[in-house]
Amino acid sequence: MHVDRRAKKAYLTREMSVPFKRLCCCAAAAALAACDAGFYESITFPARKHRTMYAITTTVISVDERGNVTSGPYQPETETRFTLETSNSSPVKAGAGESVRLARQPGIGSWIIFSTTVDGEPARLAAAGGALSMPARDVSVEVKLFHNPGGGKAVLLEKETSQGVSYESLSLLEDLFAGGGRVLEPDGDAENPPNRAFLLSNTYFPGNEQKLGDRYALRLTSAEDTKAVTFTPAGYVRVEGSLSMDALIFDGNGSATEPIILVTGNDSKLILNDGAVLRNRENIGAVHVGKFGAFEMHSGLITGNSATSDVGGAVLLVDGGKFEMSGGRITGNHAASNSGGAVFLKQSDENEFIMSGGSITGNSADGYGGAVFVHGGQFTLSGGSITGNSAGRGGAVYVSSSGAEARFIMTGGSVTGNSASWGGGVYVEAQFEMSGGVISGNRAGVGADGSGGGVCVEADEPAMVIKLSGAAFVSPDNDLFFSSSNASAFDHFIQIAGALTPPPPRPASALIGMKNNFYSPGVVVVKSAGSYTLRQSDLNALPLSNPSFYLRLNDRGDGEIARR
Repeated sequence: MHVDRRAKKAYLTREMSVPFKRLCCCAAAAALAACDAGFYESITFPARKHRTMYAITTTVISVDERGNVTSGPYQPETETRFTLETSNSSPVKAGAGESVRLARQPGIGSWIIFSTTVDGEPARLAAAGGALSMPARDVSVEVKLFHNPGGGKAVLLEKETSQGVSYESLSLLEDLFAGGGRVLEPDGDAENPPNRAFLLSNTYFPGNEQKLGDRYALRLTSAEDTKAVTFTPAGYVRVEGSLSMDALIFDGNGSATEPIILVTGNDSKLILNDGAVLRNRENIGAVHVGKFGAFEMHSGLITGNSATSDVGGAVLLVDGGKFEMSGGRITGNHAASNSGGAVFLKQSDENEFIMSGGSITGNSADGYGGAVFVHGGQFTLSGGSITGNSAGRGGAVYVSSSGAEARFIMTGGSVTGNSASWGGGVYVEAQFEMSGGVISGNRAGVGADGSGGGVCVEADEPAMVIKLSGAAFVSPDNDLFFSSSNASAFDHFIQIAGALTPPPPRPASALIGMKNNFYSPGVVVVKSAGSYTLRQSDLNALPLSNPSFYLRLNDRGDGEIARR
């Protein structure tokens, strides 16, 4: 049987899932031989795999200079202000991992890309270098545009009330604080007054304060896309509703008797987002949060502030104030006359500082607590880093017994590279519980008996409680040092609340240090907490800085000093 080789090649090229020319010589020869033998019908190849594509549903919201809002689906063919770009050039679908971003059109003119969200969460799709890595699912994108025909430092007020969201355009940020103040209210009349009011005033309140967001949500942001607008408040800003800041710089302009922002009242909240900066307030710090007000820092920067007549170079919490930090940076702040270079929790056991992300770095205090001073309330560190801070005692954190009940709970995050004369990382007079995270690379002043490079504990204080469990880790270069003038104070100064499991390859949870004359066989150093039963393996994870001694489990189930 004669087979035309050109016909065979065309057949294979058409039918195979890979081009004929990419077959190796042996495979090609075998295929041709099969054709010659009349068996080409039995040759099969795997089907081509198609990449799964996911839908991008985009809504465009336009706010004009009068605050009027229009909304509709994104129309790629007619939209002249921006384009939605993907790695595959399709504006309506993308594969997992492909890049999705917004690009400004040359004809955008006075329209500004105000914000973008993906599935309701902020996303910097229009920023320089900003993009979304497409997840393996459909997504909803919202693009909000703002008309700023006058140019300049435009600001858009986004006001959320029980009646919905409304907008007001301000041609200049200074207009927000001009004259003797003004009242902005949602639509209403005598019979149906608005549920909430927004009062802005330079003169009504003592101290030339400016009041924002009286019990309703207000978002204040630059309308210059990714450019931040700088503004210097005439006095200070008082928040009694909800104020969210994006891409705005509030400059404290040197010395003052009030902070840049005061957050006060049970329903009040300050939120810092990307591009927000609070800086350059001397004498009193940047943010005060009191009377159960709240401060959330998702991003942004607090820098260059100082407290010379008070405490807390950046943030002060009083009377049940709450601060949650999940991102951003607090850096370069100083407490000159006292304590808390970055954050101070003052004399209320209801104050709360929760840090799950971000960084507190390069702050300092002439007194105690280069980064954080806990005078009352609770500081919880579950993520983020505290590094490069300095103070007289407690280079990173100082936990005081002189105010209300004070607690430092560390479940994650890191305390590294801080310095102090005593307690390079942490100085403890009250309660310290550690079940995770890392304390390492901190530095304390050198003395004959040491001074707690990692943690220094004031063991004479009756309020002092140290609890360790889980993956707590104080590195060997950072001892857990107990300072005391009385050897009898060393009765069970460490409580073990759960099995110590230092993560490999770390052999120990902490190196325990104390004055050399306090090493005495039979002295109880460790006891169990709650229902936990202490084990010798826990004691093995707590070596003593004097190698002639170690901790052993005695007949009562406690850890006592023994000579090797």
